[in-house]
Amino acid sequence: MGKINILDSKIYNKIAAGEVVERPASVVKELLDNSIDAGACDIEIEIKGSGLKNITVWDDGCGMEKDDLKLAFLPHATSKIFSERDLFGIKTLGFRGEALASIAAVSMVEICSMAEGAQVGYGLKIVAGRVEEEFERAMGRGTYISVINLFFNTPARLKFLKSERAEEAEVSNIVSRYILCNPHKRIKLTSNGKTIYQSSGLGLKDAINCVYGLDALSNITEINHTGSGFRLFGYISKPSYSKPNRTYQTIALNGRYIINNTISAAISNAYGEFLMKRQYPFYVLHLSMLEQWVDVNVHPSKLDVRFEDNKKVFSLFYNTVYKALHSSMQGLHSTMQSIELPQNGMESAPAQQAGDYIREILYKYDRQDPSYSPVNVRVSDAYATATQDSKTMLPQGRIELPPEMESGQRFDIGLKTTLKVDNIQDEGAALRINGNADRLEQSGNSFDHSFLNVKCTLFNTYIIATYKDDILIIDQHAAHERILFDKFIKELRSGKKAVQDLLVPFILNVNPSEHEFICENIAILRDIGFEIEEFGYCVFKVSAVPVLLSDMDIDAFFADLLKENGAYRQQGKATDYIREEMIKKACRAAVKAGDVLSQMDLEYILRQLFTGKVLLCPHGRPIVAKYSRADLEKIFKRIV
Repeated sequence: MGKINILDSKIYNKIAAGEVVERPASVVKELLDNSIDAGACDIEIEIKGSGLKNITVWDDGCGMEKDDLKLAFLPHATSKIFSERDLFGIKTLGFRGEALASIAAVSMVEICSMAEGAQVGYGLKIVAGRVEEEFERAMGRGTYISVINLFFNTPARLKFLKSERAEEAEVSNIVSRYILCNPHKRIKLTSNGKTIYQSSGLGLKDAINCVYGLDALSNITEINHTGSGFRLFGYISKPSYSKPNRTYQTIALNGRYIINNTISAAISNAYGEFLMKRQYPFYVLHLSMLEQWVDVNVHPSKLDVRFEDNKKVFSLFYNTVYKALHSSMQGLHSTMQSIELPQNGMESAPAQQAGDYIREILYKYDRQDPSYSPVNVRVSDAYATATQDSKTMLPQGRIELPPEMESGQRFDIGLKTTLKVDNIQDEGAALRINGNADRLEQSGNSFDHSFLNVKCTLFNTYIIATYKDDILIIDQHAAHERILFDKFIKELRSGKKAVQDLLVPFILNVNPSEHEFICENIAILRDIGFEIEEFGYCVFKVSAVPVLLSDMDIDAFFADLLKENGAYRQQGKATDYIREEMIKKACRAAVKAGDVLSQMDLEYILRQLFTGKVLLCPHGRPIVAKYSRADLEKIFKRIV
């Protein structure tokens, strides 16, 4: 007897159902895909018992004719694919033909649909994949489908489901993504009679408000970029607003919710200097591009996609988000009068070309303090001249003021937080600090240096200063750390390389895949100061390293760089590692909490701090808190 057996349709439909219908949320996703592809503007989803008892979806889409209704439940039936060529330009959310057949194979389904121009709707009742009844029903244009007793004939699947609350949460999560990805459609979700979501279809802001509420809506910045066949638009969180995990991140590609490592890495890198560790940005972004440039059929549930040009996509997201973040830090109003502060005359480096995305990332990072000059350091004459007068902390912790700097840069300072005052129980009496600590705003008002006065230090940690009727509290360690970090960035942007020779060259042995990766990116490593060259098959020799990384573990650096070299996101791994090393150096070199500083030291820190554009330390902590005389008078009930 032969060993090959042709499976009965009942069996292979259940196998297909196992691939497509994992849980109630999977059913909701497939039905929503069909509703949106049908052109529906109004969609209502109702679930009972987390979706196991019943999932019902109504829509006002194009509907189906009587003959199409039966065909829709046959395996591999679809209205979205007609030829092989269609696979290379998918324009719909769903097309896998086994979806409805698989759902019907493990449940009881009732469906009724009426096409445009029809006089009556046609319906079917299907049990375990078999049509039990056909009927007609008066209804409006669109489709109604009810999935009852999911997995009733496959009890083994029920044992692997989570609790009813967890399954309901997963359905809610799926529907929320569809609301965010289809902001101009009205989508309502009801669970056991309770409304979970109800969007009005008035646009993306309304969708964000529907899913995340007003708190998120008040802490987002709009981005909108069009060019080179792409359009990227949506909202990202301000640097002062973050989330503890990545579940608050949504990317829509041509209306399809996706999860993609290239995009996630680009946005993560763009936020690198703005957020503390283990804090994640919030964003809802829409990407529109030609269907031929992306393959959406690389994941069973079509969550991940493959781009034709990962580099271009990475560059698009990184540059757009990074520029938006910097713009947001200079474009919001503060309650404090603007301050014109002296500057050191150094202009920011011009933005790099959008296509050169790796260099753009590198220009975020700093460089070793030029006053540090170990043996065997080679610095170009131009670099040495440019940094000759740049002094930092003196050995005993004193600060030498630089030559008098030109004035003309004006900023506003503020902090968005609440400062609690000891022994004050009345929340209304708590000291409210207005503005945004992570922002500086340019202003046209002139600066009167006499208004900015250093008063004292508190606990040898916080600098107390005044400006007009406002009080500033500055973390001296965070402030000096930011100053050093910004100086590192400027020196790196200047293009002058300071490198340190290795007494013994480092030999790096790699595999063929890693060899190809390093060869593709060797110019970038050389640009930041590595002297690296091929030294045989799959071997590289490193003869010198940038001064800023002179004390790093070279082996660990390349191990981290090559950890997952197949993904484009790894081209940000080097910069992540460099950034961490620079932050450590700035942190070690900066004055510490508890250090006693002279008046000259304090004035230097304030003078340098307010010439920068970011009032966050490199770790993402705020540097400056501000409150006004009016705030104090409210505390002491002088005003109400």
